[in-house]
Amino acid sequence: MATALPRAASRMLLIGLALAVVVGLLVFIFLPAPTKTVSAKFERAVGLYAGSTVRLHGVKIGEITKVKTDGDGVEVTMKYDKKVKLPAYADDAKVVRAAIIPPSLVSDRYVQLQDFASCGGKCGVLAGGAQIPMVQTASPVELDDIYGALNQLNVALGPQGANSQSLSKNGPLSDLVNVGAANLQGNGAALGNTMTNLSKAIQTLANGREDLFGTVKNLQVFTDALVANDTQVRNFNTQLAQVTASLADERGSLGLALKNLSTALGDISSFVKTNGSTMHTSIVGLENVTKTLNNQKGALNEILAVAPFALSNLVHTYNPVSGTLDTRANIGNVLDPSVICAVLDKTGQGLSGPTGGIKIPGIGGVVTTIGAVCDGIGKTLKGGLANVPLFGPAGGAPPTLPGAPNLPQIPGLGG
Repeated sequence: MATALPRAASRMLLIGLALAVVVGLLVFIFLPAPTKTVSAKFERAVGLYAGSTVRLHGVKIGEITKVKTDGDGVEVTMKYDKKVKLPAYADDAKVVRAAIIPPSLVSDRYVQLQDFASCGGKCGVLAGGAQIPMVQTASPVELDDIYGALNQLNVALGPQGANSQSLSKNGPLSDLVNVGAANLQGNGAALGNTMTNLSKAIQTLANGREDLFGTVKNLQVFTDALVANDTQVRNFNTQLAQVTASLADERGSLGLALKNLSTALGDISSFVKTNGSTMHTSIVGLENVTKTLNNQKGALNEILAVAPFALSNLVHTYNPVSGTLDTRANIGNVLDPSVICAVLDKTGQGLSGPTGGIKIPGIGGVVTTIGAVCDGIGKTLKGGLANVPLFGPAGGAPPTLPGAPNLPQIPGLGG
């Protein structure tokens, strides 16, 4: 008995666990997942019943729970998976949020809902219990409606309508067909060519659509620029109107001026015709002069740059005392012995110093020094100028004339 009881307890435990697993599976399979409820009002809901599917992008997300008439439409209540997000549009938004899809070969009618991405993140998530208005739903056209529309068209075009024989002998529509047949008889080829050319024209427009739309776009940019500068455009139009008014007031004078201009142009034409050869010769000569000036433009530039300084120096050479132009070229004076002696004295070398004591060969092989030469030149000039009446008594210095250049001071002359 001690071993039997544990065995019975083990069996009961195993049976209990099996029942718990079965119940869990049944609950998981048959217990509905969390859902949301939404209703939509359609103009008509032919072929929709409780249990019809609700889809998003063709994938089932729920089912219809109730279909009932509501005033001028049909209200369809649906439930769908709570995890699915639907957009919450405003009631006046122009968008189709729910549409009844007609049956195909392998499926029944169902309701297609709009996805959340359709609003581009500009709307919230549709809450449970919301209602989609009729203006945001769509119902398919029924076959009976198509047949009814065709029947109305036939009646409208038949003997009781537009083709009534009370309006004409055979009826207006019959007359139209007969006249069209008479006009098109024998013109099939021409009509075919017309259609071909029309097709080519449309193809040309299609190929040039980028240019066409580019032109329209540029025209839009131009129009926007005019709108942005409306004030300036108005001012321009006002000023243009003022100018036009002024020209209108002076139209008599303007007409007379144009008449005189016509006469002057006639005279010019006659002059050119009479003196054409002479003008041609003159123009050819002017061309030669122009070429010469172009070839000598470097010399002309130099003349224009130097001429002002030359004229200024020429003015400075005039001596008002003697009424002469005084000029002197100093190039030869560099070799003058008196100039050399004066330069040596001014530099502080001295006639008896190192430079003055340099020995140089003289005439007949006699060796002398630069200092001795300068002393001899000074004595000669001193004795010679003393006997000239122009320079006064002996031993006196030469007078200084106004405007005369100063003579160089030679060592040994005048002490």
